[in-house]
Amino acid sequence: MQVGTSLFFVDQIIEWISDGTHRFWLYFEGEEVDVIDKQNEASGRLYLTTEGAGFPPVVLLSLPRTWIAQPPLPASGGRRLA
Repeated sequence: MQVGTSLFFVDQIIEWISDGTHRFWLYFEGEEVDVIDKQNEASGRLYLTTEGAGFPPVVLLSLPRTWIAQPPLPASGGRRLA
């Protein structure tokens, strides 16, 4: 996942969200939506989705493949993903 000019593994983004180090969000249909991590019930694997969504993460999957996130901020400041 590209954040600013840096690339990060999705697992790193999930870890930041899980431990509260960083907060990510995006704008979807004119509203700010938090990006969160959830656990897939069947596999037990964590994945990224948006608040109020489930699996598959439809909002995230609808983003252009080349979207660029901003560098992460501490959880208190948050960070917009798209």
